[in-house]
Amino acid sequence: MLNVSQATEAPVLSFSTERVATTRQLDAWKQVVVDLHGQMCFEGATTNGYRGTLAARRSDAIQLVEFNAAPTASSRSKKQAGSDAICRYELVLVTSGEFELQHCGHRIRLQRGDGALIDMSRPHQMLYGQPLSATLIACDRTLLDAKLPGVTHACGVGFPRDSATLAALLGYADTVRANLDRWQAHEFQCVMAHLVDLAALMLDGQNDLGGAYPATQAALLHRLKQFIHAHLSDDDLTLPHVAAANGISTRYMQKIFQVAGTSPREYLLEARLLLARTLLRQRPLRHSVSSIAYMAGFGSASYFSAAYKRRFGLAARDDAKERCQINSKS
Repeated sequence: MLNVSQATEAPVLSFSTERVATTRQLDAWKQVVVDLHGQMCFEGATTNGYRGTLAARRSDAIQLVEFNAAPTASSRSKKQAGSDAICRYELVLVTSGEFELQHCGHRIRLQRGDGALIDMSRPHQMLYGQPLSATLIACDRTLLDAKLPGVTHACGVGFPRDSATLAALLGYADTVRANLDRWQAHEFQCVMAHLVDLAALMLDGQNDLGGAYPATQAALLHRLKQFIHAHLSDDDLTLPHVAAANGISTRYMQKIFQVAGTSPREYLLEARLLLARTLLRQRPLRHSVSSIAYMAGFGSASYFSAAYKRRFGLAARDDAKERCQINSKS
């Protein structure tokens, strides 16, 4: 079903539903997509078959997928996002057609030349009533989080169409895609790293700034986020402490985060939960859930458990058990 090209050190995975019996085409498409992107649900007729092709290549923590798909609807529920081991961002760039994306409280329509960022640890839904072609750039969330702390707040928001950086990103991604099976492994790793850097540059103009956010406030917001991430494991870290350490009042700090579409309290909680989830999945057998909670800066294990289940759709203990099962099978 999957064809692996051995022309380079890092193989390209290619798939076409035309190689599958008509009655099994949609199911086969679902399986390939799930293997690449995590658990999802699909809607579409199976009696008349399903047309879809894709090519994918991965380098370390970065993956590029090019796909052409017939009309359908796909969704990733909160439970699905919480139960598998997918913890990354996916940047979708539309090359032809259009689709509707519902994600992180936003509902947008994307057309050719548009792009959006998806947090795969959160639920989302994609609906396209016509054939769609797109390029997906997926990277482990640690890569973008390190470059742009708080980038998750840009998820589900369409990128400005007049962005010169978006135009550069689209052109560069098109070049990489067109030569997917020609890059040597070290070349592909390098160009994919450049793609992520371009994406970070574009998101830096999109995330938090909104086109009207003063540069001084943007710099202050970035510094505040960096300080929070540097002290996440401190259970005595308080918002007044964060504000005082950066020479501003708590009230002004609230205003800075409010313009970015969140609050200091929400941002701190989200950062700690993501750190806890990373620790939990990296070390499912080495530490108890309570220990993980304290390592992520939570002073109360019960509060952590409730917040974790509310955020990811399953209990932290169950998440650890599922990760152990995945590790034992791999």
